[in-house]
Amino acid sequence: MLTRELAISKIIHREIVPDRLTRTTHAEYGPLARRMTAVYEQGIGRTRSELHRQIRDILVALPSCPPKRVDAFCKLLDERCEYVTDSKGTSAKLRRQVFRLASPYQPITIEHRGKTGTLEAEAKSKIAAVLGRPWQEIAEQMFLDLPENHRLKAFRSFEDPIGLLARYNVAQTQVVFYDAIKMEIRARDDLKEIIRFAKLARLMHRIIQESDSYLIQLDGPASLLQRTSRYGVAMARFVPGLLSCKGWTASASIKRSRWGELSFRLDDKCGLQSEVVPAEEFDSKLEEDFYREWGEQDNRDWQLQRETRILHSGQQVFIPDFEAIHKSGARVLIEIVGFWTPEYLSHKMHVLEQFKDQSIVLLVQSKASKKVAGMGSHRVLHRVIEYKSKIVLSKLLAILEEAIGSES
Repeated sequence: MLTRELAISKIIHREIVPDRLTRTTHAEYGPLARRMTAVYEQGIGRTRSELHRQIRDILVALPSCPPKRVDAFCKLLDERCEYVTDSKGTSAKLRRQVFRLASPYQPITIEHRGKTGTLEAEAKSKIAAVLGRPWQEIAEQMFLDLPENHRLKAFRSFEDPIGLLARYNVAQTQVVFYDAIKMEIRARDDLKEIIRFAKLARLMHRIIQESDSYLIQLDGPASLLQRTSRYGVAMARFVPGLLSCKGWTASASIKRSRWGELSFRLDDKCGLQSEVVPAEEFDSKLEEDFYREWGEQDNRDWQLQRETRILHSGQQVFIPDFEAIHKSGARVLIEIVGFWTPEYLSHKMHVLEQFKDQSIVLLVQSKASKKVAGMGSHRVLHRVIEYKSKIVLSKLLAILEEAIGSES
């Protein structure tokens, strides 16, 4: 994804309009996209700085192409690359060695300016002799750990080079949500998929059933007591998944220091084309580890389902993260709370109170568990389990057994 520094947008009637390249207005970018992807396809072995220089050379002929757009294309192309890096720290080690060997020859000068000092060429020659390597080889190896000197190992190209332009348009839209206060989505179709993408991104969300649709309210990073870049990135990652769904409209409030609160609108017919996020992909390492560890257990008593049900109680809607099914047929819902605010936890407890007839286990991050305990709403749950950075599966299984035991 792009950083804030690479964002390009304009404000029209207090509404944010992200930079977008279209076939009609920016037809000249089609052939250039093919040339840019060809640079990377044919650039195996070249350094990152060499590749970026070639991209700039391609786009420099366009007077209407701002520098931020050039850098954005480089960033998006780099995301599809695998570079050779100095993972073992050999460059840093070599630098320290060279600087140590150069110390006795200080000051090192390009030409003699008196009786003191050592010529640069002479110092390099002596250092090379000690290391037993040509200086040119030493110079090339000394700074391989810098990103601009990483060499391209592999590039995952687009099926069609125009895909680079589509990716650019989506990326500029994603950046907007780094500063979102809130987002509201009205979904007529694909509700389950939209919620799944929101859950995969671990977004704080509320669902309300309306007459002919569902209202999904998402808290944005600018709504948090302490705005976190991690949550902003999570919200931005949600956008491509949303764009792959049908039958929805969205509006968001965006906070900008210069402008105050601005609006942003999006819908399934906006023309943005995203790469469909695989259904099995996890955006939460916590959830991925939990699901994988469950699958590795030889547990014939319980099965875990990710395909969750949509539960209704009046206007309240609850879609649990997981559902554990016992061999006896008993079912226990599992809900994981990651990002949170006191207001979000209060709403979550209120929703759970509407589903007292369901067996629910709530997995709560340790800092939030005290808030949950203080609300008293945990009485409607079978159990609340606290976790720090990892869900302890043995503890959860024991709680599940207690949950179905209390029902029998």
